[in-house]
Parts: sequence; structure tokens; C-alpha cells
Amino acid sequence: MDGGHVDSGQWTKAGRNTASIESAPGPLFEQRLRSLFHENNGKDRDSPERDAPEHLENEDPRDLPFTPEWTSTNELIKGIPHQAFPKEAESNRLLNLFNSYMGVTQHFLDQRTFTDNMTLLFQSQASRARQMDTPWFTLYLLVMAMGKLMEEDPREVRGPPGAFWFAEAMRRLPPLHSISEYGIVGLEILCLATTYLQWNDRKNDSYFFVGTTVRLALTLGCNLPFSEQKCLPSERAHRMRVWWTVYMLDQRISAGLGRPASVDDRHLSFDLPGPSPGFDSPEPLNVNVQIARTTGEIMSSLYSRGALSQADLVRKMRNLLQSLHDTGRSIPANLAIDFSNKQFEVTRAGASLYLRLFQAIILCIRPILLQKVKDKVQKTEKQGSVSSAISQLCLLCNESALRIIRILMAMQRQEEIAPFAFFDLDAAFAAAFVLIMRGFAHKNDSQKPPPQELFQAIEFMEYLSQAGNNAAAQRLKDVRQFSAHVWVNVVAFDKDHDVQMGESGEEAGGVPHAGNTPGSVLPGQSDQQPSASQMPLTTPTPSSSVPSWEGEMFGGPDADTYGADTLFGLNLDENLEQAFGLEAAEGIYNSFNDPTLPLTGVDQLDWAELEKMMAPGGYGS
Repeated sequence: MDGGHVDSGQWTKAGRNTASIESAPGPLFEQRLRSLFHENNGKDRDSPERDAPEHLENEDPRDLPFTPEWTSTNELIKGIPHQAFPKEAESNRLLNLFNSYMGVTQHFLDQRTFTDNMTLLFQSQASRARQMDTPWFTLYLLVMAMGKLMEEDPREVRGPPGAFWFAEAMRRLPPLHSISEYGIVGLEILCLATTYLQWNDRKNDSYFFVGTTVRLALTLGCNLPFSEQKCLPSERAHRMRVWWTVYMLDQRISAGLGRPASVDDRHLSFDLPGPSPGFDSPEPLNVNVQIARTTGEIMSSLYSRGALSQADLVRKMRNLLQSLHDTGRSIPANLAIDFSNKQFEVTRAGASLYLRLFQAIILCIRPILLQKVKDKVQKTEKQGSVSSAISQLCLLCNESALRIIRILMAMQRQEEIAPFAFFDLDAAFAAAFVLIMRGFAHKNDSQKPPPQELFQAIEFMEYLSQAGNNAAAQRLKDVRQFSAHVWVNVVAFDKDHDVQMGESGEEAGGVPHAGNTPGSVLPGQSDQQPSASQMPLTTPTPSSSVPSWEGEMFGGPDADTYGADTLFGLNLDENLEQAFGLEAAEGIYNSFNDPTLPLTGVDQLDWAELEKMMAPGGYGS
């Protein structure tokens, strides 16, 4: 086939809900959990944090939606000292790094054209001058900046790695009214600028940029079906791949902020790329697109308060989980992970797909876990009242979190971690919160230690923080603070272990380690003890001396579990509406439509509302 396409008709199983986004509490999950913990603080005399709630002191105000404090991308690059442009050898090294991390499941560049232009850049002084005067050089600077984010290199200059090259690219960016004159190169430039901002945890900036990027792609017709794009087959193949990369960025950045995506799926033709000479197999990219689309659908359907009836919401959840199940099964064999092998190896591309897959599963189910935590705090749930179906969903969410951490540990063993990889950090953070909630359900059980995987998640975030990743340092602090509410006597969770950041992003006095438990030595530390990433990775197993993890939250010690060699424990072949029963359906619906949690999608307003409702004496008690 020459630049063909594939039909995505199987996606109709989880068809897009046409309701508008009324509210999107998904990205507010962390804040809802913090509110619950603060409310529980007032009742727990042994809590290490019985002082007043910290509210928003840990939040970066410029990254809170719709706040006047947010200014512009200039905040990221002002005051960055000059840095020489990379020489040929370094350029090739950074390009290879970029391709290894970004070149399989996404498509930012036509590699043939880019490498030809890079050859001309270093061919002679005259050709270099010509290349530096073209739009391509702006693209080149962004690729180099992204490459710097991916290498493990001590911080030598102020600001994030590659910041000067990114700043120079922004200086060369044409005015908005003329960017379309650059054609597909202009789209590639905006796409990479968006990604650089995303990797630097600039949520608002990346949301702003991706909206412009989507509209440029639509204006250029890159979203049109393959047969309708009037250009050479290789150009069509490239344009389609860049378009779907833009689409994925839009879906995920929008979901991460709880804001509407820039494009409505109803207006799109899901004409996915097919095999084309000179291009990598499109299968990994197509799987990535499917996961991104389902992620967007989770936000616009399950999290649209009141948009679906109880029966429709349960059916939608079933269809979404089925879609994710099918997508997981379609991951190419060369990228698939054998979870039955405790010391499995991963590819960078395969790990990225599975991390996104399991994050989507968590996003689909986690309001149910949060409802269980709230019931625990409010003491409104009777022992044994959790239905088998709810228990299955909680176990599925928990298993997804465990597998995320196993994947991250495998990547760390294989030295496949990029210090500023946004989705790696995002996945670790999401998984850690699931495990913290799991422990919170058994907060009064002194025999139950923190799960090993939680220490591994902390170890992973410490590693990123040591590399100068400020976002990782902040999330590490949050995870420790939340964990301290659950496991009071664990030194690794003590407030004294908070990460202190300097002006340059370096950590003052070094990073405290989770190694207060056996086997959590970070790369570069003394290896007198085995690293946690080298220890056997297992799902905690009930024993006679340590109570089962399932307990109250997961339906009792007899709750069904599932083997390590299966992707899902839930039987999706059954009629879920019938299998769940009325009680479970009500529980699922109420988790997404709790009238006592009237979320607006605006972080500060939702935080204030939650604090008011969850404060001691709330709920009419």
C-alpha cells in the first residue's frame, strides 16, 4: 500500500457523547483527595498535620485555570543566558534522542527532509547562513531543545534544559497572521513548541499553543481524508501523521486541565494513517490516537455532570472500558509487555503506550475510589456494603496503578527515563494517588505497611527531581504529604523530608530519599542495598499476619482478583448493566454526580467549595 489509511469503525462501540462539557472534575482529583485528607485531619489526633490546611500553597498559581496570575510563555524564557548552538555531533546525538523518545508513537518530523536540511546546516559557511535564514532552522532549534530535555545531564545553566534554544525559536516565530505561510513546517514548529511547554509543566501555555496548532492544521487541511489531500503520496502520509499527533496533544492537554478540546470529533474523519514507503509502521501511532480519543471521551461524557442518565452512564463506562480493552489488545507484538514476567523488559514506545492506557483506565474509574474514600471519612458506608462490581472496578483501577509503577521501574532499570518526560511523571503521580487512597481505606489498621510500589513511585519522582525537574519536586512533596496522613510513623513521609527548591531548580541540600525502607537506592547512590527497582515487583498478597488490602474499600477479603497475565479483571463480555445490578449502577452514577461535590471546573472555586463541605461539621453532622 502507498500511503493508505485504515478505518476506525471499531471505535463506534464507544461513540462520542454529543453533550457539551459542563464540568470536568478529572483534573481536580488531587484537590478532592487533599480536601478529604484535610477534613479527616480534624478527627485524627495522631495526624502529623493537624495544623490548618495548606490550601493552595503548593500550587503554582500560573498553572491554575483562569487565574489572572498566568501571564505568558515569556515567564519561562526571560533571563535565560546565551548558549551556543549545538555542533554537528551534538545535533545528531540530540536528534537521535528525540527520535528514540518521540519518533514511534508520535510523528513530528519528516525525518528524510529534516536530516537533509541538517546536513546542509553543517556543510559550509554559506549553506549554514542560508539554512539559518529559513523557517526550518526554527524547527531545528525546537528539536534540539526537546533533545536536551531527554538527556541526563547536570544542570549547567539557569532555567530548563534547552531553554535558550527554545527562546531563540520563539524569537524567530513569525506573527500569527503570517504563520500559515510556513505551511506544514509552521505546523511542525507549533507542535514542537506545544510539546516543549507541556514537558516543562506549563499547562496553560501548552493549552494556548495547542489550540492555535489545531486550527492551523485544520486550515491547512491536514485532517482531511487521505484521498482528498491534493499532494504527493509522501506529503499526504506526513501531513496525516502530523495531524494525528496534534490531535493527541489537544486531547491530552485539554483533559489535563479539564477544559474543552479544540476540535469536536463529530467534525472529523477518523481516517488513520496506513503503511507508506519511507515511514515507520503507523500501528503504534494509531494505538496512541485511539487511547487519546478515549481519554477525551471519558472527560466529555463521564465527567459531564448530569449529561447522562444512570443507565447511559453505566453503559458508557462499559463501552469505554471495552474500547480501552480492545486498544490494549491491539498494541503491536514487538511493543507488548509480558506482565507475567516480574522482570520484564520494555521498549520506550511500548512503555509509553501502556502508561497512557493505564492512565486512561484510572481516569475512567477513580471517582468511584474517591467516593469510597469519602464514605470512609464520613463513616456513611457499612462494612461489607460494597458490591462485587464496584469491588472489581476498584481492583481494576488499583491494578492499573501497580502496572504503571512496574513499567516505570523497568524503564529506570533499562535507563530509558527522560528526566523531563511529562507523561512519565504524570503516570507516576496518578498511580501514587491510587495507592494512597488504597491505604487510606485502611488508615486505622496499624499492621498494614505502605505498599512497596508507593516507595518505588516516590523513588522515581526523587530521581526526576534530582535531575532538576521542578514539577517532579512539587509532586513528590504532595505525595509525601498525603502519605503522611495515612502512614504516620513512616519516616520517608515526614514533613521534614519536603523537597526545598532553589532559584535555579536545584534542590537545596540534596533530595531526601524514600530509602528509609529497604531497597530504595537511587541511581548514583551507594549500592550497598539493592535498589527498589531491582526488587521483585508483586501485587500485595493477603497473608495470615497482614490483613488483606481489599478490606472495606474493595468489598472484603473475598473480593475477586485476577492474574498477572491478564490485562483486565473485569468481564467485559457480559452485559454490564445486568452484571452490576441496580445497587452498583447507583453507586457508579453517584460517584460521578455527587450533589455534595458541585464542581465547576475552576480549581479555586471547587477547592473552596470542597473545603467548606468537607470541613468538620459539614454535611449537617
